[in-house]
Amino acid sequence: MKNNMIDIICIVGTAGSGKDTILQNVCSHCGEDVVHPIISYTTRPRRDGEQDGKDYYFITETDFKKMIYNNEMIEYTVFNNWYYGITVNSFSKDKPNIGIFNPEGIEALRSFTNLRLMIYPITASPKTRLLRQINREINPNIAEICRRFLADQKVFDLYEHWAQINETATDFSDNVFKICSYIEGLWAESN
Repeated sequence: MKNNMIDIICIVGTAGSGKDTILQNVCSHCGEDVVHPIISYTTRPRRDGEQDGKDYYFITETDFKKMIYNNEMIEYTVFNNWYYGITVNSFSKDKPNIGIFNPEGIEALRSFTNLRLMIYPITASPKTRLLRQINREINPNIAEICRRFLADQKVFDLYEHWAQINETATDFSDNVFKICSYIEGLWAESN
């Protein structure tokens, strides 16, 4: 990348807003030779359909804490007693990186001067978000879904200013198009 900057496309949104689907579609459209998906580490259990090394690296709390102790994590957070984070080796220096981040993760990344962030806030109606969360698992934990829903609302209310940084797209295909266009611009700039 130009000037030794690492480009990171940050997809951010509440649970059930469509972040994972948008990330998958952007990566599929752009291809692995153009964009590098960032895979986070977590200590939480796998949900139905999730794959280790594709959705997350699922590790033990002990292993996660060792990575923190050894300064391998560039950012991490604890949510509902589960750890989430990315390592210093999670990024490609040769192509744009893309990943899903929570607000605290983005704030942590902003402290690094060699990272150029493009933030894409993803939104969906409360009804859509709840239905997506309920329908994505065979036996959903309704209490956990409600807890996550309310917790997200508190966290994201603090970060309303992100909608001013990047115009929030109004639908799924618009989000994918905007992110792919940005990636293609970065790719053309670096080649």
